[in-house]
Amino acid sequence: MADKLPDELIKEILSPFLRVPEGMFADMGSESVFCRFEISTLTILLVCKRWLRVATPLLYEVVILRSKAQAHALAGVLKANKAFGAFIKKLRVEGGYGAPMHQIITAAPNIKDLNITPEPEPLAPSLGFLDPSYIPFASASDAVQDQIWTRILSFAMQIEFRDRELSEVDIGTLHKAHTGKTSVALMRVSKMFHRLSLPLLYGYPIFYTIYSFQAFAASLVANPSLGSLVRSLPARTSHLGHDTRNMQVVLSRTPPLERLYAPDYGTSRLICLSRAFLDIHTFVMLVEKAGSTLVTFRNLEVSCDYHELPGTIFGNFKSLRSLEWMSRGRVSTATPSSSWLSTLETLKLSEFSHSFWKIISVLELPSLICLEIAFSSHEEIEIKEFFSVHGSKLRDLKLRCYGPFKLAIFDLCPHLTSVTLHNFYQSPQSSVFQCETDHKHLEKVIIPKSSGYSVLRDQEWATLFAELDLSMFSHLKEMQIDGCEWPTNERGISKNPWPRWAEETKDKWNVTITDGQGRAWKPRLKIRK
Repeated sequence: MADKLPDELIKEILSPFLRVPEGMFADMGSESVFCRFEISTLTILLVCKRWLRVATPLLYEVVILRSKAQAHALAGVLKANKAFGAFIKKLRVEGGYGAPMHQIITAAPNIKDLNITPEPEPLAPSLGFLDPSYIPFASASDAVQDQIWTRILSFAMQIEFRDRELSEVDIGTLHKAHTGKTSVALMRVSKMFHRLSLPLLYGYPIFYTIYSFQAFAASLVANPSLGSLVRSLPARTSHLGHDTRNMQVVLSRTPPLERLYAPDYGTSRLICLSRAFLDIHTFVMLVEKAGSTLVTFRNLEVSCDYHELPGTIFGNFKSLRSLEWMSRGRVSTATPSSSWLSTLETLKLSEFSHSFWKIISVLELPSLICLEIAFSSHEEIEIKEFFSVHGSKLRDLKLRCYGPFKLAIFDLCPHLTSVTLHNFYQSPQSSVFQCETDHKHLEKVIIPKSSGYSVLRDQEWATLFAELDLSMFSHLKEMQIDGCEWPTNERGISKNPWPRWAEETKDKWNVTITDGQGRAWKPRLKIRK
């Protein structure tokens, strides 16, 4: 009965046992899916001569090479039986480079799908003999192909992760992930990959050492057109402190720059200790070249020395949304226009001179919603004048005062939803929460942990909670206090006052106290007396 079956039917019967699924053939996992210990499919060919004749083309249709020995064996077979080479349609190479691979490729003219797992350079001389037919998205237009491949490359190069203000921890993570090597390797795949990945690589560069920064500057000098691709530039302290010349080279050649910042260490301090320095000449060059496109300028101190910064320079910022100013340098008098810093949303003032404050105070700042400012108590009058003009615009406020302050911030800023209160020398005072009218927008208060200049004692906190009046904050939901530490056992609960303060605040004002991690206290079961 079996002898009467046509070859075509036998082929259909044997195909499922010899076929290699497309998913397995294209698998890119670190461990080969073909590392198996089952009985080889070659045993099917030993059943009878007819099965051998029908199954041989199926066996050679998809070839998987995992070792040099297999490559040598296949090269020998193809040399002895030249017809077998025509059967090969797909070739996956996991190992076995050398002379046999050249013999295999030249003897198999019908290869349409090629999967090379290791580095492909050793096979380069032989690839010219291939004519692969499968090209991803071949039926799509060039524009659609570019969009799709750009999206794929951006994921592989982690562009979405890099397109933001990175911290030093983020840069270390990218370095460990070999993101730079991956990006360069992708550029070498093909001319199309090089064309599409070049704007991504230069658009969001990462510099792990000062030498990589110097190489980047040299590439912009050699090919000035690359400067038009740069969008974000992390200026690490080592680059600015030791290589001002190359920083000027880079900034003078990146006119469409949107983000210039110094990576910090991921802290939430108002004053960041990891800031970098930018001399006045480099800053002026930056504003003249990229002032119209710059969106973010953060964590860079402008060192003016004995020079005076022209006040009119702030009129060059046409798109700036986030500005952190750290400079005690003098700013020349200027008559500001209503368009100056009109797009500014976040203003962070860590250090500033009186001349700078005079200019910033008279600006309209129509888009301002977030303010972070460090000031001394003797500057309170000037700060109050600023709040009187701009306080109603603010939604987020972070204050750090060197000494006690008496600003009625909630009356001056009626639309705040979040406020951070950090007094540099002492614990917060209950008078800060005085408000003449009901504040209908405040939802969260953050009190950072005190710096090394003082230690907040329990007695100071006890005074605060005893005098605290939150009756004017009907929408306040949370007070996050970084100095709060929840006890972990029964003995700690009996000695630690924070659980009691948390429960009293919740019962009295319906406000939840959380620690620095945002964790609230969960009341324990108590014995009723």
